[in-house]
Amino acid sequence: MANKFGLYHTGVNYNLAPLEKAYKCPKCQDREIVEVGVDSFNMPVYADCTCKAKNKAAKRLKSSGLRGEQLKYKLGDYRVNEGNRKMFEGVKRYLQTWPELIKSDAIAKGFFLAGNAGIGKTMLSCIIAKEMFNKGISVVFVSSADLFAELRQAQFSKDEEGIEVKIEALGKARALILDDISKEKPSEWVQSMYYRLIDLRYRNNLLTGFTSNYFPQELEERLGEFGEATVSRILGMTRDYFLSAKDHDHRIR
Repeated sequence: MANKFGLYHTGVNYNLAPLEKAYKCPKCQDREIVEVGVDSFNMPVYADCTCKAKNKAAKRLKSSGLRGEQLKYKLGDYRVNEGNRKMFEGVKRYLQTWPELIKSDAIAKGFFLAGNAGIGKTMLSCIIAKEMFNKGISVVFVSSADLFAELRQAQFSKDEEGIEVKIEALGKARALILDDISKEKPSEWVQSMYYRLIDLRYRNNLLTGFTSNYFPQELEERLGEFGEATVSRILGMTRDYFLSAKDHDHRIR
């Protein structure tokens, strides 16, 4: 372009074709509905696009917390021996009974898998979570280390509302599985957060599963002044399926 000062370049190429918006679903342009015809008044009639069900399933999977290899775990892949057989058989029984337990008024709906590291507690609890997910239950599987890292971040950011929203959501999930509880440094803040979350689920009479390297007495000690009350609630929610094992670490042997 030119003016009295000479030629200058605007940086605009007017010959370029206009950008086209990329849609995940070109059929409905991500609106999740498509026009399927017209009614007697010649007004358009809409129906759900095929992508809507897929999107809903993807959101459910994301909110479940199950990821990657965890979705591939199967009971048949678990290496059973004399050290872990009772825990394995207990999990098999639980897989048969939880659909009735979750609908019941029973307090003891959940399970607790206790034992040393590397014996497959996480694998078995993922299998339970996947079974619940496949049967349409809104289940959340979360590593306690990841959960408390997230809560800590919110605390450092002075996001008190974010902490409350997270605790409230987990406290009301229809099924919650907490993996590796009390693995974190047991500060008073961590101890109080455990109590709040577990007490909320206990009062709401919801199915809750736990795995831990610590047995009840050790958990009480790690949870400090909240220990007795927290562990009492955990055992109350899992007393019929408190399953333990002492085995070698399958990850390194």
